[in-house]
Amino acid sequence: GAALSFAGLVLFIYALSTGGNFGWASQRRLGSFTASFVLLAGFFVREAKCREPLLEFRLFRNFHFSAAMASTLFAYMLLAGNSFLLPFYLEAGKKLPTPAVGLIIMIYSITYMAVGPFAGRISDRMRPSMLCAFAMLSAALCSFVFAFTLDMPGLVPVVIFLVWIAFSFGFFISPNNNQVMRLAPAHKQGSASGVFNTINSLGLALGVCIFESLMSRSATGGGISALKTAGLAGYRHAYLFGGI
Repeated sequence: GAALSFAGLVLFIYALSTGGNFGWASQRRLGSFTASFVLLAGFFVREAKCREPLLEFRLFRNFHFSAAMASTLFAYMLLAGNSFLLPFYLEAGKKLPTPAVGLIIMIYSITYMAVGPFAGRISDRMRPSMLCAFAMLSAALCSFVFAFTLDMPGLVPVVIFLVWIAFSFGFFISPNNNQVMRLAPAHKQGSASGVFNTINSLGLALGVCIFESLMSRSATGGGISALKTAGLAGYRHAYLFGGI
């Protein structure tokens, strides 16, 4: 199970992240996607029949647990995609030196550290799912607003965006961690924790790949050099995708 899932996900992420280099309809990319789907299908068949599965499918019979996993995946995609693209936007779009970029991005960390513990305490006294829904609605609106304020002069829109998205994720991550553990049966806590951490990592990887792919489509070439030459349209497409 570990071998099948590892090989399938590696090929899937490889295909996503190299579209700008080899072409979106290249044989290498399509072949990687096809091999990935075959391996992942084999993984799901293996896990369904295995006495000691790597992925506990029975956890997903609980609709609320499945919904929490889906929201985790999408939330971490936005988190990773933004963390990857924003420095390039500040350097290429706002013409800031690298040390200044680092200082500005610290706004997110400072805001999140202030909000996270507070949100965690609130989630102990009310339904975590309500907090998570509010937080992700806030994050979606934040991403949409930023997409249409990218071309505004100055740093005020960037600062507002960083505070807003840190506030949103501050009210999502701790309550979501809380609800995932509440939703898992007591004798399946270890399996639930493993699935949750896997979904986190998958969301981070997919977020970087997809946001970079959207950027590369609006620039010449691919990879990091494309991010430095892409216009605002590429960033706008990426953040609109993030909001969706």
